[in-house]
Amino acid sequence: MQDDFTPSTNTDPPGHGESTAITRDDVRTGSVVVIHAFDDVPEHLFRVVYVYDDCVGGYSQTGPLAPEYGEPAYDLIKAVHRR
Repeated sequence: MQDDFTPSTNTDPPGHGESTAITRDDVRTGSVVVIHAFDDVPEHLFRVVYVYDDCVGGYSQTGPLAPEYGEPAYDLIKAVHRR
């Protein structure tokens, strides 16, 4: 997948530095979101397939987890990249 995405060099965990507060109302099926870096996984793009009350379900589009399914909580979503 070709995309204009450059991961951030900010290694602070979610909630430190950048304030985002992404909620269920900010995403919908088909949205592409930016997931914060965590553990040894860098910041990456994630396509939303399901929107739940406490998380989203979908597939990593970039990074080492692509094309794995996951269900990241909203506090791991840094921003909505594309709706």
